[in-house]
Order: sequence, then structure tokens, then C-alpha cells
Amino acid sequence: MRTLAPRSIACLGLLLTPLATDCQARSDATGYFDWYQSNLSAIKRTIPSIVPAADAAADRYIAGKNFGVRGGAGLNAEFGGRSGGLMTYHATRGEPGDVIIYALGVVSSGKEDPVTVLKRELDDAEQLTEEGSLVIAIASVKQLSKYNQLERARRVCQFVLDNCASANDALTSDADGRRILPQYVLANPAVLWAWQGEFFAACTRRGKTPTMWQSIAVDRDLKRRDLYEGKRFHDTMQVKPVKAGMLGHTYIEQLRGVLGKIRTDSWPAIMQTATRSVEVIRHGGKVQVYAQGHYPPVHHRGGFAGDPGHMTPLSSAGESDFAIALGYCAPPGHPRWSRQDALRKAGRGVAWITSGYMNRNEEFVRDNEIFVDQQWAEGDALVPVDGYDVLLCPPSGITAELIMWMIKAQVYHDLQQ
Repeated sequence: MRTLAPRSIACLGLLLTPLATDCQARSDATGYFDWYQSNLSAIKRTIPSIVPAADAAADRYIAGKNFGVRGGAGLNAEFGGRSGGLMTYHATRGEPGDVIIYALGVVSSGKEDPVTVLKRELDDAEQLTEEGSLVIAIASVKQLSKYNQLERARRVCQFVLDNCASANDALTSDADGRRILPQYVLANPAVLWAWQGEFFAACTRRGKTPTMWQSIAVDRDLKRRDLYEGKRFHDTMQVKPVKAGMLGHTYIEQLRGVLGKIRTDSWPAIMQTATRSVEVIRHGGKVQVYAQGHYPPVHHRGGFAGDPGHMTPLSSAGESDFAIALGYCAPPGHPRWSRQDALRKAGRGVAWITSGYMNRNEEFVRDNEIFVDQQWAEGDALVPVDGYDVLLCPPSGITAELIMWMIKAQVYHDLQQ
């Protein structure tokens, strides 16, 4: 009999638990989830400040300037070539004069400190501004204030969008003061996608409809891609002007709906994955992680700042090991899993973290395996626009990250007991 997590709504009552406001209050999966829901609520309140940055970017884009994304440990890959994202953006750093989205202050390893990172990034931002770029920073205002860099950030960047996360980029800290469980990896993309929704709306208010990606998992013959690739705006499709603030708010609310399903329907599988991980570690085995896609591989190959360090990147799994496969929409065993043979050599099984629409009855899950559904629907985009043919702004990068860090949070918590 294979080991499957039952569907359950037993955790629904936990949704009514007051959200954690003290980052030290809880270091388990519930604490991490509650923090992020609270963070999304805070980001939603900042959308009026996101709108002017979207307006300014729309003016530049219509005038022929391009985009670049810097900083943020993988935010470039999250934004480039994505379902519901701009078809003209392909994960570049941008050139002087372009619109540069700069995610400030993300320390990606223990080799650097926030002050060093912020100084280097703000030096770069200042030079970009001097060369004519429009620099839109995404940052923790609390972090900038803590290190006395807020005034400079506002001087060298035309806009500073608050990710509303803690100054330390951590849910908690260990006995040695080491930051544990990062926050910016989830706060930053939420701001980025809310901003992009507002950018699309700003273009419509200027009489332009940007070309946006449809997932190639839907556009399998690539007809839509071939029709619009290389074009900034649609020639024949014209969307009516969209009110400022609407698409950003819609993205956050739709994302919260997906997360609600994770908190109920996927929760048993998340806890089962954490429990098995703890058992394996306590008995001397390894929990080996393989991540693929746009965003997660940057953070789960080992050594990322804030990672508790109880898991290792996938190498050669053995009989006493457990594997975690963090992916996109491909079900277990699908050819898109480039390392499925290595994953399935783990004697304690595999936890597959992917969207469930291609594995609705868990039919591809073998004995001793766990399926964790990311809960986003086919198409990987959340925001409808009246008169436009595809949805905007994807959830998948965020859901994959959230589930993985919740598992790591629960493992960290349980191993402290």
C-alpha cells in the first residue's frame, strides 16, 4: 500500500488563529505560513505606493526602454519568461537607461553581511540612476532603516517599494544568533507581481496593451508565442483602461486564495513530509532535495542564508535516505523530471511538490511516496483582465517556495524538541 496523505479540512480551524506578529513567536510550518499571510496583507496596503512606480515604468517602456532585474537572489529568473509575465522580458540585468527592478539587501550566503550587500547594491543603483535608468527598489524598509541606508536608497532610487518583511530577513534565530528561515524570498516576488499587474494597467491607461506570456504547458504548439514574440504591444487586441490599484489588489487576493488551499488540502502532506524528514535525519539518513523551475533552484541547492541546513542537495540517494522533489506541474515520473531516477533511489521514498492538475488522483505516486499539491490551476496565472485572452501574474514560484520553507521550518522546529 502506498503512503498517501489524505485530503482533510481538519486544519481549517487553525486559519482562525491570530497571525504571528513577533518573528520569534513560532518557528514551525504554521508560524511561517501565518507570517506570510500577514506579510501579504501588509503588501496589499502598500499598493497605492506601487502605482506611481508602475506609471513611470509604463512611460519608459512605451518610449522603447527595456527591463532588467538585479539583486534578490533569483528574482530575475522568477520574472523572466514566465506565464502571465511580459513576453519581452527574458531575465536580463538591464542596461543603463532601462527600467531596473532592484531587490535590495538579500544576503544569499553566510559569506557576506547585509551592510556589505546594501552598499554594493546602492552603489550600483546610484550609477544606474546617473546613467539615466529608472531604478525601482524592492526592499525591507525596516532593514534599510536598521542599517541607516533608507535615506540613501530613496536618494539613488526613484522608487522604494516596501516588502514589509523584517529587518533581519528571518522568521527566527538560533542560539548563536544565526538568522533562520528567510522572508525576502517570498516577500519580494509578491511585490514584484503586484507591481507588474499595475504596470499592465498603467499601459492600458495610455492606450497600449502589453504582450503577456501564456504558459507553454497550455500553448503546447506555441502558436500564441510565435504570434506575439518580440512585440511589446498587441496590434489588434486593445484592453480598456484598467483602474489603478485593481490588478495589484486582485493578485494578492487570488494568491491568498491559493495559499488557503495549501493550508487546508495540502497541509497533511506537508506535515507528513516534515515528519518523515525528521525521522530520517534522526536515524542517520539524509534528506536530499532537488529543485527545478525558475525560482526555487537558487535557494535549495545548499548554503542559502537562513536555511537551517538539515537537508542536502540531491546527489546519490541511498536506502536510508529520503528525497524531496520541488517542481512545477509535471507529475511524478514525467520526463520533465530530469533526475527522477536519482530521486527514486531514495529508500525512504520521495515527496513530490508540484501542481496537482496533471496528477488529480495521485495516480503517478508510487508506494512510500508523498504528493504535495501546490494548488494552482492549469495556466499558472491568477489575474483576469476584461478583454484580454490570458490571465496575468503567476503563483507557482511563490507556492513552491512557501511549501518548501514551511517543511524546513517544521523540521527545524521538531529537531529542537
